[in-house]
Amino acid sequence: MEMCYDGVLVMPSNYVAMDEEEMTYVEGGGTTTYKMTAYQAMKYCEGMVKYYTGVQGISLLSTCLTLGAGGVLSGINGIALSSWLGAYNDACDIYCDYGRNKKTKIVIKTIFSATVGVTCKVA
Repeated sequence: MEMCYDGVLVMPSNYVAMDEEEMTYVEGGGTTTYKMTAYQAMKYCEGMVKYYTGVQGISLLSTCLTLGAGGVLSGINGIALSSWLGAYNDACDIYCDYGRNKKTKIVIKTIFSATVGVTCKVA
């Protein structure tokens, strides 16, 4: 069977045109952006890692050691934790490379109120 596409493509009235990959969420998500110094970003991300692990130690190293001893969080909390750990690492890199007062931007992506991605970059 041969298909012919010479006519105008008619889409449903509620379609969403996308320029991203096909698995991108188009409903229910949001993005929140915070601007702060590299030092503040580092402390903010560290606090979020401690929140998701339940560890209130004095350093992120103790958090990671406790997490390693107790197992990895699964599901949506595991996604959030790994996102915050990545952002913390990025904030530390900015802090070391540019100094504590370098302006940074933290972008938090959520789907249905659950954190699914966090980035920290130079603003």
